[in-house]
Amino acid sequence: MYGFQAYGLDANSKMLETVSEIASQNILDMQTEDPIGPYYIGGYSFGAIIAYEMAIQLERSGFEVAALYAFDGFPIPLKTAVIVAEYSYTESLLSILDLFYEFGNQSSFKKLSVEDLEHLPKALQLSRAYQTLNEADGFRISEPDFIRFVTVYLHQSNILKDYNVNYPELLTCNVHLFRVRNNELEI
Repeated sequence: MYGFQAYGLDANSKMLETVSEIASQNILDMQTEDPIGPYYIGGYSFGAIIAYEMAIQLERSGFEVAALYAFDGFPIPLKTAVIVAEYSYTESLLSILDLFYEFGNQSSFKKLSVEDLEHLPKALQLSRAYQTLNEADGFRISEPDFIRFVTVYLHQSNILKDYNVNYPELLTCNVHLFRVRNNELEI
């Protein structure tokens, strides 16, 4: 099993510009370790779309994809991505903070509002958001890591709105969808 980190999260890699480009690079990286397959590919959230694109590219190139697994993400992008991409910078930043809020100690987390941030330049909005996270109990992330995370998240939201599935062929592999709702796994 191989895992892929989003390009741009580390200080050394650059963000890729399209879903297809990310999938192609992941395939190249994966095939340095396993050049022939069969491949079992999975992805979480945005990664489910990348996994879908990888499966399409692999099958189109004659490789066997044994299965595709999507965790809390649908492998074919829905038009909701366009809605996310239309948020203001401040609204997008607050939606990212909500992710941290969901996984952190909620009682110690100060919620910010659009009104708290919208009058500030983007760099100061990021700084205020980071300060809020840093003040929460048990939640530690460095400021450079937080800035990279936000930058990559917003970049992925923007490239997703431009991703169109224009493949006449269907995947021949089994597709498994996993979704958590109300803290229960749905398969």
